[in-house]
Order: sequence, then structure tokens, then C-alpha cells
Amino acid sequence: RITKGVSDMNTVILGFGTMGKWLAKQCASQGHRVFIYDPFITAWPRSFAYRIIPDLQALTQSNPDLIINAGPLHRTIDIFKSCEPFITSSVILCDTASIKTGLQEFYAASGHPFVSLHTHFNPESTHHVVRECAIISESTPDAYVCMKDLLEKSGCVVRDFTFNAHDEAMVSMLIVPYLLTYAFSSVGASPPAHGTTYTHYYETAKHLDRKST
Repeated sequence: RITKGVSDMNTVILGFGTMGKWLAKQCASQGHRVFIYDPFITAWPRSFAYRIIPDLQALTQSNPDLIINAGPLHRTIDIFKSCEPFITSSVILCDTASIKTGLQEFYAASGHPFVSLHTHFNPESTHHVVRECAIISESTPDAYVCMKDLLEKSGCVVRDFTFNAHDEAMVSMLIVPYLLTYAFSSVGASPPAHGTTYTHYYETAKHLDRKST
């Protein structure tokens, strides 16, 4: 059971890309002591707002209460496994994976409390603002409440999904827009907004059209 308050936690964020930066900002604004680990960043700003972890072994010194994995989707489970030798079983694990395949089984075997998220950035924003977030209802209850509170205080609309329902929804979200885009491209409709998923699908569909003619 979580005994610390939401604003009295040592939070480690693995990965400092778009997702990691947004999560670090939200956690810090709500009183978390934020630590960052990203092996692909070699030069950090001198006036950096967060504590830097040089390697995973240093997790023992940061004494985390919560580890948020904002690394690459295909390495989500491997990254968590790399942390396990350096953390206690009470540490909350949090993933941000857009596809949850294998995570339910991993969490069950790990023995850690966990919460599973999928944040959605506003596609019309140039400032990487998260407007909605999916949270897995099968997460450990205390961890679920803690993270849902943080997200709602950040201005997110939080929606509950089971592991299976989330991935079924993601299949629809990925496949249906592509099929519609393919149909639009076949009649020469151009992308309505640059920088959106539609633009990417449109270019792919046009390429397939050229291949088939």
C-alpha cells in the first residue's frame, strides 16, 4: 500500500523525449522529486530542473517510490527488467505504452504495484499538450488512484480501459483512419492538416497507389 502522499514521492522517469518531458513537468509541479534517466542524452543543460541519474545502478541512491517508463514501446518490458536488480518490490511501475501486449503478464509476475497509462497529445498543439489519457482499470488500486489524481490535476480527461479493451480500441484507431485515408487518396483528396496522422497515411496510400498502377 502507498503510504506517502502524492506530493511526497521520489519519481524516476526513464526516457526524456516528448512524453518524458511532459510527465516530468507535471510530476514536479505537483511536488514530486523528479529524477531523469536517458542514456541517449550525453549533454544536459547546466541549469537543469531535475536530478540526473547517470546509470540504472544509481536507482539505489535515488530511492524511488515511482518509476515511469517513457522509453521506446518495443523495449518497455526490457527496460523494466533492467531496473529490477536495483529497486525494491514496493516501487510502483508505470508504463506509457500505446500497445499493452505482454504487460499484464509482466506485472503479474513482477510482484510490483503498477499503473498503466496511455497519454494522447493534442495533434493541433505545437506545445505537446496532453488532453486525454487512458488508464488501465486493472492497475494496482492505490497506484491507480495516485496517478489518476496527478493526471486530472494536470488538466487531462482520464478514461478507464481494461488491458484488452485498450488494445482493441487502438487497433480501431490505427486501422480505420488508414482505410479512410486510402479511400480519400484514391479520389485525389489532399491532406486537410499538415503534421497529422492523416498526412502520414495519405503519403503511404499514394505510394501504394503508384505501386499498383
